[in-house]
Amino acid sequence: WSDSAANVLGSVAEVLDDEEMLDELLQAFEKLSQDEQDSVRILAVKNVVALGKLRGASDWHARILPVLKSCAEDKSWRVRYMMADNVKQLCDVFQAKAATAVVPFYLRLLSDQEVEVRMIAAARLAAAAAVNPTKEFLDTLLPSMEKLTMPQEHSQHVRASLAGSVLSLAPIFGTKLTVDHLINVFLLLMRDDTPEVRLKLISTLGELSSVVGIDVLSQSLLPSIKDLGKDRQWRIRLAVIECMPVLAQYLGEVAFTKELSHLFGVWLVDPVFSVRDAAAANFKRLAEVLGQPWSEAHIVPQLQALLTNKNYLYRISSMLCAGTLAEVVSPPFLEKHHVPMVVKMADDSVPNVRVNVAKTMQVVLRHMPGSSAGKDALMPALRSLVADSDPDVRFFAQRALDESERAA
Repeated sequence: WSDSAANVLGSVAEVLDDEEMLDELLQAFEKLSQDEQDSVRILAVKNVVALGKLRGASDWHARILPVLKSCAEDKSWRVRYMMADNVKQLCDVFQAKAATAVVPFYLRLLSDQEVEVRMIAAARLAAAAAVNPTKEFLDTLLPSMEKLTMPQEHSQHVRASLAGSVLSLAPIFGTKLTVDHLINVFLLLMRDDTPEVRLKLISTLGELSSVVGIDVLSQSLLPSIKDLGKDRQWRIRLAVIECMPVLAQYLGEVAFTKELSHLFGVWLVDPVFSVRDAAAANFKRLAEVLGQPWSEAHIVPQLQALLTNKNYLYRISSMLCAGTLAEVVSPPFLEKHHVPMVVKMADDSVPNVRVNVAKTMQVVLRHMPGSSAGKDALMPALRSLVADSDPDVRFFAQRALDESERAA
């Protein structure tokens, strides 16, 4: 019955308004929070939140809060886990006492003996930091965070959890504290041996870029980002590619081109298709951020160089990139650069390349005016693909031709 009683205690409290009955309910709550079954004690944290919402009076809270200490020190890791997992709700309910009665217990859980508890505590860093976003609190928090990096922390899952939440602290503590203190934790995690940790970190890079200045990005972070762009794990390379538009936005055209544009030539000939495909998709996003002149100066030459590559997979990459870029550039751009490329590649010896040429032609025609010199130059090559010896090439070429004729 204890499980059931603990499970409904908060709901019962919400409908009671009699002081004597509430007092009895509070006694039941204190008793259940000390139950010998951890499946009952786990519910104590949820009930602390429910009872805390019931009344805002300090004397009422004073009777409830001692249970949190018991939860944070409970012998069952599952109870301690619930305490760490609900730190945001606890801080929201007990705002006046959060800094002294909630956060100190949470900080202990960052050094808990159980991996699962440390993992969830690391994931909830932002909730605790928001209560007291000061240098003094960050000085208290940093030693616990550093203990969760290598070599002190042996669990990759804990380190990955920290990596996924550390950058969420940047907007909370602001530029100066981030640059002076949090960057060091970021760099420690950036050099972690485990791919999952580096991947988690890179996926949240946008939060840091929006807080720190260009100088910090250039001096402290770009060397590490460039290294990760060539990481041995393809998923890390993929995550770095996804961050490029954000970095371009904050670095600006000159700094981005100087520091990072060379990586795209590497990614376009990556051995993993997903990386090459992501690079193609990001050319479109970069063109939107940096503009058409930048695309003409820095993307087109790389695509043209791939057209004669001996590896047909890389020639396909050039067509994939051309297709995504065609969606965001002007008709004159298409006529000047895309039409010559696809016409040239229509005679490629590999059917898979010609298939992608037909697909790219369809996109190009979709974004060109009904009557133009570029379209006139493109149609003979498209009609030759309609009569191709390969059935797949014929299919995609016919589809492009049909769409073009319907649009006309």
